[in-house]
Amino acid sequence: MTLTFSIFFFQVILYEGVEGTKQGELTDPSCKGNAHDGGVFGLCWSPDDNYIATASGDKTVKVWNVATREPHKTIRFENTVENQQLSIIWTKCGLFSVSLAGFIHCLNLESASVAKTLKGHNKPITALTLSADKSIAFTADFEGNITRWELSSGDSERVSPLIHKSQVSGLAISAQGQLVSVGWDDSIAFSDNVFGAVGLLLLFVHICVRHFADAMHPEKVKLSSQPRGVSMSSDGRTVAVACQKAVLLFVNQKPTLTHNTSFEVSCISLSGDGRCVAVGGQDSKLRVFEVNGSQLVQKKELGHSGALTSTAWSPDGSHLVATDTARRVVPYSVEKGFAVASDKEWTFHTARVNCCAWSDDGRFVATGGLDTNVIVWDMMNTGEHPIIIRGEFIILLILANHSGAHSMSPVNGVAWLGPRKILSAGQDSVLKTWVLNV
Repeated sequence: MTLTFSIFFFQVILYEGVEGTKQGELTDPSCKGNAHDGGVFGLCWSPDDNYIATASGDKTVKVWNVATREPHKTIRFENTVENQQLSIIWTKCGLFSVSLAGFIHCLNLESASVAKTLKGHNKPITALTLSADKSIAFTADFEGNITRWELSSGDSERVSPLIHKSQVSGLAISAQGQLVSVGWDDSIAFSDNVFGAVGLLLLFVHICVRHFADAMHPEKVKLSSQPRGVSMSSDGRTVAVACQKAVLLFVNQKPTLTHNTSFEVSCISLSGDGRCVAVGGQDSKLRVFEVNGSQLVQKKELGHSGALTSTAWSPDGSHLVATDTARRVVPYSVEKGFAVASDKEWTFHTARVNCCAWSDDGRFVATGGLDTNVIVWDMMNTGEHPIIIRGEFIILLILANHSGAHSMSPVNGVAWLGPRKILSAGQDSVLKTWVLNV
């Protein structure tokens, strides 16, 4: 006999699949004769058709014995709104549910518990930074959530408590484990002890997350206007913040300098030694300042064809790269008075360039753009065709082409994981790693 089912509020009703006659209901005595105490948002059959799994807004997943119509296992989640269970799937690999927070839960049926939770983003990623040893990445999204990733395993944990209440526009991290973040709640936050132990957090979620939150103690400072970006010196002592019409410097978390500008600031980069600040503007100009005590002294002004979108100093400080809305990537030689350091124009992006990053040896520059591409530029061969990182091959009707690095999605962040390995973050809420064949 074939059975089908329907969901009606808190009920799950079984029907005979051929004639459509009602066969019964799934009921839990603890739920006043209903299947759940909240809406049932998803259900699925087990691979052997002997069980049905249901996901509910009452923060539970239940596994039902089809023959007896009774609950076989109940998996309970912490009683928070984000833990409403919205979807469920049962494969040969196991049972998985998706919560309102967008997390994927791997469920252990033997112990009726959550074996593992995959915590990524379900909103566009807006900021990316790496630990000094390249083992841990931090990403932030449009809603203010910050996620910590252990890159060797892919394990992740959301930073708690929530530091910013709106979009995070920049992240930077010191070798000592202090995370600096700026958000559209017009604040900068200094959070200590953010490395923690991702594995422990995943193994002892309820205990360790609380301990992790208590250990962080983020210190927030109100900013004068909306921050556009943040950058940190190599030793982690000095932090530069780009606000709408001001550049701020912090030393050891204390504000030491405010430089008001006549132009709207769009991006910023602090040199590794903390002595120079590159500031990009909406007025299509890149300005280089020198830190002189409690003030910034302008050293150079460089014109671009479009508003500046990102800028970065090379690790040894010998070069500066900048990107703009006019598709251009421009490397400058510091030793040659900020002369353009490429033999030809770097304009292989087909739309605005969003981000840039130097490899540790200073040879390569990686850029990500609105055109969904990640492009790698070689400072030793500046006149040659760059490496364009493409995604999967797509065939659409008669048009066949490679998608971008992030299919149908702008690239919002890039970072180097090694001499030939790149990490990219997209508007599609996805992190990807790429290995270069050079």
